Amino acid sequence: MIKTLILPVGPPGSGKSTLTNGLQQFMTAISRPCSVANLDPANDVVPYTPAFDVRELVSVEEVMEREELGPNGGVLWAMEEIEANLEWLEDRLAECEDTVVLDPPGQPELTIHHLALPRILQRLEKIGYRIVVLQLLDSVVLTRPSLYLSSLLLCVRGMLHLPYPVVNIFTKIDNLRSLGGADLPFNLDFYTEVQDLTYLLPELSREQSSTAAGGSGKWEKLNEALVDLIQDFGLVGFETLAVEDRASMFSLLKAIDRASGYLLSTTRNADPDTGATTDDSASVWAQAMSENWTGKMDVRDVQERWVDRREEYDELERKGWEEEARMAGALPEQSAAEAVRTHARERGAEWVEGDDDGEEEDEVLREQREWEERRRRDPGLKDRSSRKIRIVFVQHNDKDPDDPIYEGKPTWELMFSPRKDDGAELLVFKDVENNPEVMTTLLHNLGLSRTLQFHDVFSIDDPDLLAFVPRPAYALLLVFPVSAMYEKFRHEEDAARPEYDSHGDAEPVVWYKQTIGNACGLIGLLHSVSNGAAKTQIQPGSDLDKFVSQAVPLKPRERAELLEETEALEKASQEAAGQGDTAAPAAEESVDLHYVCFVKSEKDGHLWEMDGRRKGPLDRGQLEEGEDVLGPSALDKGVRAFLKREEAAGGGELRFGLIVLAESLE
Repeated sequence: MIKTLILPVGPPGSGKSTLTNGLQQFMTAISRPCSVANLDPANDVVPYTPAFDVRELVSVEEVMEREELGPNGGVLWAMEEIEANLEWLEDRLAECEDTVVLDPPGQPELTIHHLALPRILQRLEKIGYRIVVLQLLDSVVLTRPSLYLSSLLLCVRGMLHLPYPVVNIFTKIDNLRSLGGADLPFNLDFYTEVQDLTYLLPELSREQSSTAAGGSGKWEKLNEALVDLIQDFGLVGFETLAVEDRASMFSLLKAIDRASGYLLSTTRNADPDTGATTDDSASVWAQAMSENWTGKMDVRDVQERWVDRREEYDELERKGWEEEARMAGALPEQSAAEAVRTHARERGAEWVEGDDDGEEEDEVLREQREWEERRRRDPGLKDRSSRKIRIVFVQHNDKDPDDPIYEGKPTWELMFSPRKDDGAELLVFKDVENNPEVMTTLLHNLGLSRTLQFHDVFSIDDPDLLAFVPRPAYALLLVFPVSAMYEKFRHEEDAARPEYDSHGDAEPVVWYKQTIGNACGLIGLLHSVSNGAAKTQIQPGSDLDKFVSQAVPLKPRERAELLEETEALEKASQEAAGQGDTAAPAAEESVDLHYVCFVKSEKDGHLWEMDGRRKGPLDRGQLEEGEDVLGPSALDKGVRAFLKREEAAGGGELRFGLIVLAESLE
């Protein structure tokens, strides 16, 4: 059987890795063999299970250091190293299924003028691979005529640079309505079928005349020339994709098969008459094709589904999923009383509950709830990876008790504030590694939307490196080894401050007091998602949503107790402590690294420093309108102020790390 290579390409953020993950899941569900692999040497967050990862061959960080290149140049150099080691790639591909999806880097140079990727594909074509290129564009380009026109030019150049069958795709079509899709000057088919583009010229003139530069005759002539070029080329058209929608994925896969020449009759071990495999398990894909399903969604249906009547279709889809789950036994059957209530509500009637009305609680569910309650209260019923240890304050012999910084006080103290007297038993967690992937996984498991993730911040002074971080930045986590200078500054600043006692709507920010050892990472994550716009991205009903909802009305001490008693947070934190690149220290070990979070309050627009060891949140000053936590003023008031203090102390090597919470790249 001819092997097929599917190559999604497109700008960063267009959805390449998301589509690769979606194709893997979808083709697995329809019993169609498929392998996926990561060809991006700079991709640190791989959402799918790769058959192989090019980072085994080349690391973009090593290339950047060795060749003294920036991130962009490092990726292009790494692709040239892959070209020079094609035998390695061929050996890995030989172990894969007949259909392979390769997830390449997002640098536009690779599909415009750089020759490494075309040469790699030429070599693979010679050894028998049939190649299909998927040119991905975020559907946000439809909301501005100039973006749409430039995207058409990008597709034309890509088709010339990579001379293989191409499927152009507008991704994230399910988000188009929220981006202004209902106000487009033309129907969706105008954009997908690239109809008479002369109708676009007045829209381009209006857009350009509204800019500071204004419109001009030269701009209009340039637009006319570009429109003529694209229409003379005449080969550009688009599919649409909502990767979580089954019908949309069916339609896209059929388009890919048309481009590659894939024939269903070549499906391995399949009966050509029934579509059943040799083990009598019918392929969903073969069944769908045997029923003459065309696999092509009419673009007018796409517009109705995702733009014109999205809310109605979402509700119908939700009910359909619920019914499927109920039929599969994943949901309990609806009771007669609830069926009557639902029937009445759907017809606009109001159902009035009586005081003693209501069904008796299911006995099994009640026993399950009671068992969970006993399990929560009795530590003996739980497998806890945290430990309670006895804390003793000691004077280290290697420190001078007359040191002016410590003024004769103990030179070692806890990384948290005990709620009891010295020598009390306190809960201590294993420490969580400062790793964006680990932090992201922890929050996603607790219930933060996958539209957000943590990213490394490689520099706060280099604009090119800062440009790699998606904006806006919702929260900034600073991790550093605790120094004598930091402790001196902390004690002096807190000396004149009262103990923070605010709560509820009166709070400018939601602050958590740390009473758990080695939990400063978890506290920093909670500060990140409990404040600002990130709070709106918590999934309703999730463990994180339940905790934050319970914590906001409480005072700091009560919040600390709630955190100690919330098993879901403890379990997630301990699971995360076992991940990452380094082994987590034991719970009883002292960890000298500390996390501080910086957030922008949505109530007063100020930058707040959030540290559970302090007496409360610290107001670092007003930020500019529209400025986020990586803005110049925010960095000056926060991270740079910290760095200046440490540099002035002359403590030797200045070590710190930064990660930022922002939108996902895919």
